[in-house]
Amino acid sequence: MSLRKKKGIVFVPLLAVGFILFVSLASAGNVTRSFSSSSVSAGTQVNVSLIVDIDEGNPNESYYYIQEEVPAGWTILDNASALEVDGRNITWAYGPSPADTTLVYVVQAPSSSGSYSFYGSYAIGSPIVFSVLGGDTVSVASNGIIDSGNPGGGGGGGTPKFQCNDKLDNDKDGLIDYPNDPQCNSTADNSEFSFEQPVGPSGCEEQWTCADWGACNEENVKVRTCTEENACGTEIFKPQTEGLCESPTMLLVGGVRLDIIFAVVVIVLSLATAIIGLTFWIKGRDARNEMLEKRKALMNAVRENVV
Repeated sequence: MSLRKKKGIVFVPLLAVGFILFVSLASAGNVTRSFSSSSVSAGTQVNVSLIVDIDEGNPNESYYYIQEEVPAGWTILDNASALEVDGRNITWAYGPSPADTTLVYVVQAPSSSGSYSFYGSYAIGSPIVFSVLGGDTVSVASNGIIDSGNPGGGGGGGTPKFQCNDKLDNDKDGLIDYPNDPQCNSTADNSEFSFEQPVGPSGCEEQWTCADWGACNEENVKVRTCTEENACGTEIFKPQTEGLCESPTMLLVGGVRLDIIFAVVVIVLSLATAIIGLTFWIKGRDARNEMLEKRKALMNAVRENVV
C-alpha cells in the first residue's frame, strides 16, 4: 500500500471523529440563568433561576454538575437545595438520570451601587465545562425603587417607596414595615417576604431538617432523608436528597481550563491532519502528472522511431 493511501486512511477517520465530537457537543443540554429583576435597589433580595435543560435523547447525559459564583458583596440567603456552599460559590450535582429542572437560589444586593456580574459553569454527562447561558449582570442603585402600587402625589413625580416603609402588609403576615416585620432588614429593604417563605395562600414557612448523607451506592450516588417540620404540605424549598459522591473536576492546566485546552488540541489536530492530507494529495497529483508526461514523451519517441 502506498504512503499516500495510508495517510488517507488516517486522515478520513480523524475528520470523522472530530465531526462526531463537535456534533455531540452542539447537541448537549445546557443551563440558562435568569433574575427576578436585573435592576434593584441596595439591600434588595433577588431570586436567581438556573434552568437545567437535559437532552433526553443523549444517553451520555447521566449527570449534571453546576457551580455558581455570586459577586463580591452579595449575600447568599437561600442555597436552593445546593450540594455545597463555599464562600461565594454554590454547587449542585445530580445523577444518575437527571431530568429538566429549575434551581432557584436567593441573594441580597450589597449596599454599594454599581453593576455586578454573576459567573457560572456547568458540565452535563462529561468533564467538559461550559459557561452558564442567559443573563449575568444585575445593576444596583443607591436610591429606592418606585413602587408602582403606591404612586406619589401629582407634580412631584412621587417619592421612592420600599415594601418595608410603605405602610402595607405586603407579605400578608400581619406585620407591617421595619422594624415590626422581622423579614425587613431596614426601611430601604424592598421586600417583606422571607427568603424561606413560599409565596402562597397558606403563608406557611417551610422548615426542613436533613439527616447525614448515606454511603455511596454502586452508581456513585449518595442519598439522605429530609423532613419538613411545619407540615406545610409544600416542597418549594426542599433540600437536595440525592447527589453524586464524586463531582467532575474542573481542571486547570497552567491556569487555563482543561475544556479550553481540549478544544484547542482538537482544532489543531484537525487542521494539521487536513494540511497533511492536502499536501499528500498535491504531491500525488504532481507525481501522477509527471508520470503521464514521461509516458507521453516515450510514446512520441516510439512513434518517431517507427516512422
